[in-house]
Amino acid sequence: MKWLLRILVALVFLATAVLAGAWLFFPWYAPALVERLIARNGVAIELSDVKRPGFSGIGFGRLEATVTTEPDSCDTIAPSYALKLLNGRVSWRRIAAKNNAAFSLQLDADSVSVRQTPSDIRFSQAKPRLRARIDLSKSAGFLPSVSPDSITTKISNGIVEAGQLRLEKLSYTVLLTRTNNWVQQPARFRADSLLSGNTATPLSDIKATFGLKKVRKSPAR
Repeated sequence: MKWLLRILVALVFLATAVLAGAWLFFPWYAPALVERLIARNGVAIELSDVKRPGFSGIGFGRLEATVTTEPDSCDTIAPSYALKLLNGRVSWRRIAAKNNAAFSLQLDADSVSVRQTPSDIRFSQAKPRLRARIDLSKSAGFLPSVSPDSITTKISNGIVEAGQLRLEKLSYTVLLTRTNNWVQQPARFRADSLLSGNTATPLSDIKATFGLKKVRKSPAR
C-alpha cells in the first residue's frame, strides 16, 4: 500500500505544481487564449497587461476590439466598431437562482471609447461599468450549458461626437434581456449641451425617451 500512497502524493504534488504554474504564467498565455476563444469572423480582439487572477476577479491594462457587421438591405457598406477599454477589471460572484446556477459578472474600467466607421461617430466615457448575468444549466455533455440572461450599463457623463458636433454629459441606461429578445427597452436619454466645434449651440438640456424595436418586414426602419 505504500507505493499507492506515494503515487497519490506524487499526483497531488504534480497537480499543485501545474496549478501554481498556470497561475504564475497566466499573464503570458492569457491574451492569446482569450483572443482565440473570442475571435470570430468579423471580430478581432487584442488584450494586454493581464494581471494574475484572484478568487473573484481579474484585471487587465488594455482591451481593444474591432467588430465588423455584415451589410444588409439598410446598409450597403458594412459598419465597423472599434472599442478600447483602459485599466479594466472583470469580477464575478455567484447569485441565487431557482433551477440552475447563476453568476453576476461586472466589468469596470478607467475609460471606454467606441468609434463607428464609416460614419465616424465617436463615444467616450470615464469610469464605465457593465453588469451581466450568466446562467449555467445541465447539458448532455460534460460541460454545463452557458446562456446570458441580461446585460446592462448606465452611461453617465458620456460624450458623443460626429464631425464638428459634440453632445456632452450624456446619460442613458442600456438594458438588454433574454426575455425581451435582446431589444433595448424605452429609457430616459439626456444630454446637457450640443456644441459645434468649441461653440455652444442654442440646444441644451436635451431630454427624450426612446428604445428600439425590431420590424421584420422593414428592417431598415
